Amino acid sequence: MEPGGGLCAPSWLLDAPSWLKIAIVLSTALLVGAVVLLTVAAALNSSADKDAKSSSATDSGNFVFTPGTRTPLDLKPTSAPSDGPSTQPSLHSTSSPTITHRPTFQGETYPPSSFPTTFFPSILPSVSPTDIPSYTPSEYPSHLPSTRPSSFPSIVRSYLPTVFPSVSPTNIASEVPSISPSETPPITGSKTVFYLTAGRPLDQMLEAFEDSLGDLPTNSDFMVHLGDFNRPLVTNCVEESYEVADSLYSRSSVPVYFLPGDNEYNDCPNPSEAFGFWKQYMLGYESKYWPPPRWELERDEPPYEPNFAFVLRGVLYVGVNLVGGNIHDQDEWDARQKANIEWISSQFTTHRAKFEILILMTHADPDTPDTNDGFFEPLFEMVKSDFNVPTVLIHRNWGTDSAGLQEAYQDIDDFVVLVVKGDTWPPMMVTIDIQTGSFSWDQGRWLDKN
Repeated sequence: MEPGGGLCAPSWLLDAPSWLKIAIVLSTALLVGAVVLLTVAAALNSSADKDAKSSSATDSGNFVFTPGTRTPLDLKPTSAPSDGPSTQPSLHSTSSPTITHRPTFQGETYPPSSFPTTFFPSILPSVSPTDIPSYTPSEYPSHLPSTRPSSFPSIVRSYLPTVFPSVSPTNIASEVPSISPSETPPITGSKTVFYLTAGRPLDQMLEAFEDSLGDLPTNSDFMVHLGDFNRPLVTNCVEESYEVADSLYSRSSVPVYFLPGDNEYNDCPNPSEAFGFWKQYMLGYESKYWPPPRWELERDEPPYEPNFAFVLRGVLYVGVNLVGGNIHDQDEWDARQKANIEWISSQFTTHRAKFEILILMTHADPDTPDTNDGFFEPLFEMVKSDFNVPTVLIHRNWGTDSAGLQEAYQDIDDFVVLVVKGDTWPPMMVTIDIQTGSFSWDQGRWLDKN
């Protein structure tokens, strides 16, 4: 306002015709509106970038790795040996060879003697066994099974087990176990189904865990807990808190592998004591309440034994102890991150001929503060430059992040990051088909389909 109460405006504007004044007002309004729209668009774009980890707005997804130059593994064992050695190892173990001390010539046979020549069994079985068993068993079992079994079982049972299992086992368990275990069923098919979970369920979610862990479909293979089942501010990481987790997950119908989270030891009042509790109750947990796995499990050397790896149906699974939180000992922190990288690299090299997809599992998020740059930076470089297979990095969600997936992470082809939501039921279901290269994940809808 001017001192006299008039408007502060140029004289030409005050003297301008009404149509010009209206045009100026409308132009100003349009300009302000454009600025507002640009601001809103920038905010929406920022929100979209933040949510880029999600492949969609849903809690499930599916994609197929680009084949590139990869050659799918032939998962069908051959019925007859080839003329030369195979280029890839077989997926099933072969039977033990028969040991002989000299070759047998064509047409060479030896009839059995009327009386035993020694008090101990022969190393080689008789060519023509007797039709009637002896009344008393041999003092020691033979090393090889008979060429042709007798028509009748022994009247008196053997006191020591045979070296090799029977071709046709009896229905009655023996008092002494056999020296060689029965052959485990072969791993067949190209599809693997497993579950992923993290955190500590509470209230209704805890009740769902307690009631339903034992009902997980048994056609799946295993489950991995990515850490944070403890709550240091509530439990102070006392031993009982690890016993509670041990008891809860023992209900699972499939074996459970555990990786540490920072809430299991790094954020605890006494990290060293807490880590000891974790190893006491969770290290090797996958075989604590379930039979040993049909695949070969490897663990890193102490003090990095939480790191594990195994190959199943053409996929290499590697878990490493990578947590967030405060750094209590920089030397220990750096050494563990270096050991994690070396573990992944060594497992990749050792098993390269056996797998076509690599699954890496950690607790920590690559997008969290830079405390784990010493691990993620060399990992990204290895995936980009050295690894020539599709790679999936799986980790627990950070804060309030939901489950989601981001393809071409760090602009690296065939590198995928999958986020698993913790503290919730049901666990995420993941299905991998090595023949088609398909990878699907489902945070909860799979339960409604069963």
